[in-house]
Amino acid sequence: MTDRNSIVTAENQNGTLILTIHESKLRDLLVVQALKEQMLAAVEKSQAPKVLLDMRHVQMVGSVAFLAFLGLRRPPCVDRVILCHTRPDVLELFHLCRLISTPNHKTGPFEAAESIADVL
Repeated sequence: MTDRNSIVTAENQNGTLILTIHESKLRDLLVVQALKEQMLAAVEKSQAPKVLLDMRHVQMVGSVAFLAFLGLRRPPCVDRVILCHTRPDVLELFHLCRLISTPNHKTGPFEAAESIADVL
């Protein structure tokens, strides 16, 4: 997805779908709905079992955005969703909501990694 209205660009590397989010503030309902639609369209097209969310541009996440991210766990082809390049304050929100798997909380729907290279 590379048109002007894309919030997300998609790239497939070694069976991993890398979704780079280009919006800095994910708190507006219309933006988040477009984000969800674009991410799910990319997942459907690639059928990759591992989805990596490159969050380097994301500065702020509102609660409505969590629904878009959780929507990535619904397609049957997706086994793992991994956040990377995530700002510490944004990552803390995912931790507070128990959405990130950690050694003490293994049931979170997402994983976190420092970089794309760490995942690939």
